[in-house]
Amino acid sequence: MRKIAKAVPRLWCAFSMVVKRVQGGVMEAGAAMRYGALRGAVAFAAVSGAAAIHALAGDAAVAAPVPVVIATPADAAAFDEPAPFVFDGAPLQVHHSFATDREVVLAKRAEITVGPDTLFTLNGTISSQAAPLATPVEKLGAGTLALHGDNQYMSNTILREGVLLLGGAAAAGAAPYTLEQQRGTVLQLAPGAHVVNHIQVLPPRPGDTPLPGLENEAQWRVGSGMATLGNNVSVIVPVAKTGEGSLRITHLVQSQSTFRVGEGALVVEGMVAGPVDIEGGARLEGTGAVRGMRVHAGGMLAPGGRHAAATFTSMGNVVFDPGSEFHVNAYPDGSADMLEVHGVAQLDGRVWAEAGAGE
Repeated sequence: MRKIAKAVPRLWCAFSMVVKRVQGGVMEAGAAMRYGALRGAVAFAAVSGAAAIHALAGDAAVAAPVPVVIATPADAAAFDEPAPFVFDGAPLQVHHSFATDREVVLAKRAEITVGPDTLFTLNGTISSQAAPLATPVEKLGAGTLALHGDNQYMSNTILREGVLLLGGAAAAGAAPYTLEQQRGTVLQLAPGAHVVNHIQVLPPRPGDTPLPGLENEAQWRVGSGMATLGNNVSVIVPVAKTGEGSLRITHLVQSQSTFRVGEGALVVEGMVAGPVDIEGGARLEGTGAVRGMRVHAGGMLAPGGRHAAATFTSMGNVVFDPGSEFHVNAYPDGSADMLEVHGVAQLDGRVWAEAGAGE
């Protein structure tokens, strides 16, 4: 017993010295060197210190990776270097808005937290350096992560919190992998964006924080122009289309909840296997089909859009509320917009017939 009692103070002294050394290293790192310090000496000291503590205590546990923090313009400048940034287990936390062309390599899971009122833009390519599905990209935080590269990483993308902005034709990685969106988040698509990945819209994970006002739904936002979802979508929570742009759906959207078109246009060229609500100021267009629809006052159904004739199909009931519109293009050759209803149609809106030019 005497030998054990003497060993305890020595262990406590070693523990205190290690903690002091690590804390001192962090405190001495200036704002301009935070990123470099975290990658270099301080990160090494922290890991070495934790390892020393575990070794002294007889614990073989591995210390948590030290996050890479970008909080100032100097941090952003230090991050924006020619060599690829490798996710090797350390989370990336961004609290200062900036854009970078730096390439990113996924060696392990990539956890990216973007703070409130912050936009972090990755224009460079993201690639994998591990087995397929081993390196998911997970977006956390209330801010916006924007991906614009020709990305071919072989793993899923998970939008857990905040906003994910996608631009181009391959921003969410290789086509066979899934884009998972949680309720309480916004998937924003730039003009011309084309998402080739299968999409799942799911309830949030325990502990994840929804954006204010989005506790009960997820949003797909297109601010302007046209963007496309070019693969199947599985939805088990309410989804709303927002933004003044048009969102084109070319495949199947399997939905267990009502799809709300709140702004702009939803262009269905595939099928939405769920009910669709078109709110005031919004439009439903296309040549595809829905399971059923309700057009509210100020909303519009316009098969084929505003400048072509087409047939739109509802596999269920259709309701046009008072003040709603059914826009019909009609042409001298006899072609015109049509609505095919496999259910009951309640028509309390008005028809707006627009004659097309002809010889």
